[in-house]
This record gives sequence, structure tokens and C-alpha cells, in this order.
Amino acid sequence: MVAAIYGDRKDLLARESMGQITNDAASVFSQKLVDELMARPAWQLATPPKYIFLGVDPNGGGSSDLAIITCCFENNNLIFCGCETYPAKNHDQIEMLLLGHIRAIRGHPFLRNSWCICFFESNLGLEAAHMVHMVKNERRVWCMFEKGRAGVITTNDRKEKYTDSALSYFNMNAVHFADGFVCANAYEDANDRADKVKAEFKKQLLQFQKNVLLPANSWEIAKVVYTGKLKAGMKDDLVMTLLFTCFWAQQFLRKEISAPYESFIN
Repeated sequence: MVAAIYGDRKDLLARESMGQITNDAASVFSQKLVDELMARPAWQLATPPKYIFLGVDPNGGGSSDLAIITCCFENNNLIFCGCETYPAKNHDQIEMLLLGHIRAIRGHPFLRNSWCICFFESNLGLEAAHMVHMVKNERRVWCMFEKGRAGVITTNDRKEKYTDSALSYFNMNAVHFADGFVCANAYEDANDRADKVKAEFKKQLLQFQKNVLLPANSWEIAKVVYTGKLKAGMKDDLVMTLLFTCFWAQQFLRKEISAPYESFIN
């Protein structure tokens, strides 16, 4: 399964399965940090979290995948409650993946009554607005709007802030998969879909890089690019969803965004 997931990325396969040390100077998430995440025992939530944070990176039917990550925080730890990734091709598939994931999360005894705070990336047309409409009848769900538009916007400048927000938890060894981790992708085999999405997540973390593009002229500023799409066929949808979800969750908890906090009391 690992060989199939890594495909022609022989360098990553060597790092993952054969113990070889390869050059990862540009890697954002080091082999050590990723291995430690995957090796940790499942996190047992002590109490039901008041908030869970759900991020979605839509794919607009392109070659990339739709990615969903749900997380929460406990004792300054970032806990992954569930993930999905799939090359959704139409409205019905997006709705099935999104609602199926939310309802599966609600099946977790500690998450059934948490407020689900949604961050839908809005870089693609009206995809975020469509997803807001999809979840409008789900209970205890609130969706973020930015500048009057459904969802959150990802820019190249923001990617650095997003990355720093998530990487800080990795550096503190404060990232975990929750006990009862959810993967509800109806298009995958229920027997191994959770293992497959974790393996894909690991692959994307390992190949995600920070690259500095030197300018053509000495008086210009170098451009920093964060990406896991280093060549055709490579994907970073799960990682990008992790990054912006972690960042906006922190902004929400600090009350630095416009949200009806008083309505979340009950």
C-alpha cells in the first residue's frame, strides 16, 4: 500500500520504507517530526471539547483532491479527529463527503455536542458558498465568512503564517491522532480507509517544502513558495487544509475574528 501511495517518489519511499536518509533541507516537516506523529498512541480526550474545527480545501473538479480535516485542542495539543481526501468530481460527491464526515464526527461520543467551526477555502469560485449551503441544516455548525464572502482566502503571503501556526505544534511534540479517528469516505473500503488517509497525510507532510525563488534582478525581493506540488501528479491538499485550519482555529479561539461568540455559550 505504501509503495502504491508513493508512486514515482522514490526518494520518499526510500525514507519511509527503507530507512534511507535523503536531503530534506527544504522540507517543512522533518522526517523525525512526521515519524513521531505517526508513532504516538491515539490521544484519549479527557473532556468533550467545546469547539471542533473543520477545514475543507475544495478541488473544483481538477486533478487535485478535495481534502477535509477536523481537529480540536486539548491542553495545548493539536488533535486530529478525522480526515478525508478524494478527487470529487461533482456537487453530489462533495456533499456526500462533507456531510458524511460531519455526521461521522457526531458519532464520536466526545464530539457529538461540540460546536463545529467551519473554514472552507474560497479560492475557487463559489465552492465555499455551496458548502455553507450544504451544512446549513446541520446542528451546532458555524461557517466563517471573510470580507463578506463565504470561507477563507489563501494567499502566498498567508501560507507562511499558516505554516508557522501548525509547525509550532509539531516542534513541541503536541500533535496527535484522536482515539476514534474518523474517516467516513463512502468511496473507499471501510476496512482500511483510515489507514490509507493517514498514509497519504504522511506522504504529503514529507514532500511539503519551503522553496526560496531568487529574483532575476538584485534589487528585487526573493519569493518564498510553500508547496508539496513539486511536479505533476503530486498533491498537498491535506497539508494545506491542516495549515489554514490550524491558523484560523487559533484566530477564532483568541477572538480575533468576527464571530457570534455569545451564541456558542449553550
